[in-house]
Amino acid sequence: MIGLGHGPSGGHVSPRTRQAFRKLRPLLLAQLAKTADPDATLNQFARFVEGYGLRSTLFELLVTNPKLLELLVKTFNASRFASDLLVRHAQLLEDVTRDEELDRSIDMCGHLEQLRSLGKKETALDGLRAYRQAQLFRILLRDVLGLADFTTMCREQSALAEACLVCVNDIFRGDQLTIIALGKFGGREIAYGADLDVLFVGDESRDAQKLLSVMAQPSAEGNLSRVDARLRPEGEKGPLVCSLATYQRYYAARAHLWELQALTRARPVTGPLQNEFMAIAQNAWHKASQHVDLYVKIDNMLERIRRERSRGSEFLDFKTGSGGIIEAEFLVQAL
Repeated sequence: MIGLGHGPSGGHVSPRTRQAFRKLRPLLLAQLAKTADPDATLNQFARFVEGYGLRSTLFELLVTNPKLLELLVKTFNASRFASDLLVRHAQLLEDVTRDEELDRSIDMCGHLEQLRSLGKKETALDGLRAYRQAQLFRILLRDVLGLADFTTMCREQSALAEACLVCVNDIFRGDQLTIIALGKFGGREIAYGADLDVLFVGDESRDAQKLLSVMAQPSAEGNLSRVDARLRPEGEKGPLVCSLATYQRYYAARAHLWELQALTRARPVTGPLQNEFMAIAQNAWHKASQHVDLYVKIDNMLERIRRERSRGSEFLDFKTGSGGIIEAEFLVQAL
């Protein structure tokens, strides 16, 4: 706490900064007392102050806006992910708190409209990355403030990720590349830091390779979601982009049951062959559902997953244990 008021070791602190901190200190202590871990929260707050730079300005702002101080403390207490994001991009605090419609959810089309206003040149990528950071922090704040439940939060993150993916594809003129979402992305259920499971449909891989490269490229403006295309036919050994005919042959004759199960969450994202692929996916899963031993195979697969991934007590294993997340997902997919 003392370091906040005095600044970095050996650094000069102006009388204005010391005076502002004397006013802030009791307000900060009162907010910290409401947290589950005051020491850890204070540590995150100190990291943010170091990154912000203008201590006197920040301290005065928080003294005159106690609700903003409360929001900061709640954020640092609730989420390490949000804390790290805010420490790296301190300006997000001002950007988001100017949002007068924080209680409003933004869908994919809303994000895409904003992103497309940046233009379709490669120079727009930094603006796109900055937009994602701001909107991701906005979603985090909605969570911290209780304005969105977990399901809504995942849906909003999925919408943001999809808009960014479509926009990057537009920038590099991948209009002949069809992208299909799978897994949590397909179900609009992605959480913080999750990869985007996709399939690529088309005749050549150049556009898909460029898309994967750009989405994975680190930047000072913030990173985009990584794209994972390993659910394609033959996995990493198979071609990155497959034609409709290749998908049709593979799902009809060679696909494993779990690959057909994955198709139950397939969702078109962009591209000219969306409807054709979805027809193939639906037909493949429909044929698989006619097998008399389908439920036995699904049950055997679930038991194998439990053996391989179980971490001890089945009662405590919410994902793979009896009645857990995976069992519920398998049941829904089988039906």
